[in-house]
Amino acid sequence: PDFTRGAPAVARCRAARFCVKKPPFPLRARPVGVSFPMSYCAIDFGTSNSAVALPDPAREGAMRLAPVEGEHRTLPTSIFFNNDEGTREFGRAALASYIDGFDGRLMRSMKSILGSPLAETTTDLGDGSGIAYTEVIAIFMQHLTGKAQACSGGVIDRAVLGRPVFFVDDDPRADRL
Repeated sequence: PDFTRGAPAVARCRAARFCVKKPPFPLRARPVGVSFPMSYCAIDFGTSNSAVALPDPAREGAMRLAPVEGEHRTLPTSIFFNNDEGTREFGRAALASYIDGFDGRLMRSMKSILGSPLAETTTDLGDGSGIAYTEVIAIFMQHLTGKAQACSGGVIDRAVLGRPVFFVDDDPRADRL
């Protein structure tokens, strides 16, 4: 029998938007004694640094931080669109390429635009092309999810994300969005 049919709705990051996808069937309780593989991660999308955690198979109900850059368990929240080499770099590599003088666009503290009108605009990448800020954030989140998948050895199909208490200082309306 297919016991996955009763799985809860999952939050997914698709392209440049975040959406909640509801199952096309009624939710049912999972059968007792049947275990399901853990195919989720928890993402801490920070203003300065980000991290991703996975279920710890050695400790039921516990999570463990996954390496996201070499052996580092945190990643500077930065992305560099390297125009000289036609690449995207993340974290410490992004900062290094920028410092080394490659032509391109470095973006840091991307979280700080969420909840502001700036989130709905585009930015220039320094080569005459533009990209939506929300797409930049989606690319960074996909990178983190990819690191989680590499660490877990399986497909991550769900993510748990926190929400800041306040997005924009002194703007209660924006904080409620």
